[in-house]
Amino acid sequence: TDKVARTIARRFKLKLGDLKSETRRQEVVRARSLAMYLSRQLTGTSYDKIGKYFGGRDHTTVLHACRKTESLIENDSELRVAADEVSDQLKATG
Repeated sequence: TDKVARTIARRFKLKLGDLKSETRRQEVVRARSLAMYLSRQLTGTSYDKIGKYFGGRDHTTVLHACRKTESLIENDSELRVAADEVSDQLKATG
């Protein structure tokens, strides 16, 4: 989860702290949701643990972010490209 979050933060030019913060700025929410989604997809970490990592969020918040991101990826090519690039990058570095 940490590796995913750091990679997402770099990709979106944000600080790791931004992803864990309370902010609801759209660009941060999008990046945070994608980080949660990829953490779940690539590591299989529980929703609960992902939520704790991202600022103590509830597991239902993580579940919602994952479902929403999954549907957005289908229709948003920019988000899909970001998800694919981060995913490939993480798989390459192990």
